[in-house]
Amino acid sequence: MRKSIFQFAFIAMAAGPAFAAPAPALQGVWKGTIGNLPVQACFQTESDFQFGAYFYLSQLKIIHLDKPDKGDGWWETEVNKGPHWLLKTVEGDAVLGSWEDKGKTLPIALKRVSLGNDEANRPCGSDAFMAPRLTPPKVTEAAAKLGGVAFTKIDVDVGKQFDVAISGFKLNGAGGNVTKINKLLTSIIPTTAAGSDYADCMKSALYSGGRDGTYNVSLSPVVLTRNWLVARNGSDDFCGGAHPNAGSVDSVYDLAAGVKVDVEKWFMPDAMDVKDGINPKGTLREFVVKSEIKHGSSECSDVYENANYWNVALSKAGVNFTPSLPHAEAACAESVDVPFAMASKFMNAAARAKLKSFQAEASK
Repeated sequence: MRKSIFQFAFIAMAAGPAFAAPAPALQGVWKGTIGNLPVQACFQTESDFQFGAYFYLSQLKIIHLDKPDKGDGWWETEVNKGPHWLLKTVEGDAVLGSWEDKGKTLPIALKRVSLGNDEANRPCGSDAFMAPRLTPPKVTEAAAKLGGVAFTKIDVDVGKQFDVAISGFKLNGAGGNVTKINKLLTSIIPTTAAGSDYADCMKSALYSGGRDGTYNVSLSPVVLTRNWLVARNGSDDFCGGAHPNAGSVDSVYDLAAGVKVDVEKWFMPDAMDVKDGINPKGTLREFVVKSEIKHGSSECSDVYENANYWNVALSKAGVNFTPSLPHAEAACAESVDVPFAMASKFMNAAARAKLKSFQAEASK
């Protein structure tokens, strides 16, 4: 499975000082009961921003806990409103207290769950806290077609406890090249919950603020012919941090060769820089930027002029260019097509032959 950027963000946030001070008594992961109902809870109290989270083992959905500046309560919704916890006794590896809401009171009894040294500073994002929630993903397949070519659609159900949607596809048929391509296409499909990208996203969000994240990823064919595939990978997620992430990228596959294609490398060096980002140059860049300005808003003109990384793919209309932009400028991202005839002028004979092959099949 590919390594998600969220895994790296999670590791960076999780890193703590080499010689951390002893954690406050409540900090950690706890397992026990509210009334007669089994629960698992976590508390992060090592800073001014104190929070917790818990879930019933029967439901596995996260319930956030806020700690007000004053008082001993932990509130599930708003401070001084709604269900809240009063933890009266915290002694070593045991916690006693009460859950209260609308005049109803239930006893809380918790025991500490052992954490490794590397998880002590991030209990809410720990494997120990998440483990009971990681039910096996269920994968279903269904027959589908695009342009008369059959393929197999894949959907994944990771459990109602998560706000997660994962879908993909694979090619039909057998043989070495099909196997090679399908290995690339199905890399987004989790085979287990532990260690998956979506689980790491949830852990990162829980570590950041005691709330679950969201994780939506899809892969679908937009052009599928006998020898060519253009697949669109879309994502929309929040794994903690300052803002959510969203976007899509098209990738091109040469099915006859069994490889993913870097279309930007089809262009000659005087038309494309692939050393410092992916940048069209000269006349090609002028056409791409002018096309972007025409399709985008006037506020985005400078963004296009300064863009130094472009996603390059193929479409039924030509060679597709989309600027890769930071979050603050993401609204400016527009896809434009350089017509086949124009794009071929900036390629050598071998690349022109590949482009002509794609055009012939995609136009049917």
